[in-house]
Amino acid sequence: APGGSAGGPGSLEDAVLRAAGFDNLAARLGCGALGHLPLERLVLAHPDLVVNWMGNDHAPSLAREMLHHPALVRAAHGTPVATVPPALWTCGTWFTAEAVERLAEVRRRLALGKPQAIGALYRQQSAFTPMNRRKP
Repeated sequence: APGGSAGGPGSLEDAVLRAAGFDNLAARLGCGALGHLPLERLVLAHPDLVVNWMGNDHAPSLAREMLHHPALVRAAHGTPVATVPPALWTCGTWFTAEAVERLAEVRRRLALGKPQAIGALYRQQSAFTPMNRRKP
């Protein structure tokens, strides 16, 4: 939910998350297809995983700053963040199937209790970082 953006029912993000076997918190909390999930609601929900669909570009970005907000960092200490490269689900194309496959593998590894093994899934950018670590 970078910048508070959250894809609820009817969004590509929701379809990708559900196809990968995840429950979409934004949908459960009543966000629309192009919804907004306030930081406070995210913190109170105690998610098992946060999916960053904006990538890990090192350039400063207000949209990604929410992921580093002290309240979220404290509340979600150790909560994994899976980063899916934006190119894989900016539009519904054949690349989107790769986003589903990557997130499905994230789900399998979380279920096995192996979150540290998720980073190996991505060669170009970190796919799995704890909430308490800020990228430079």
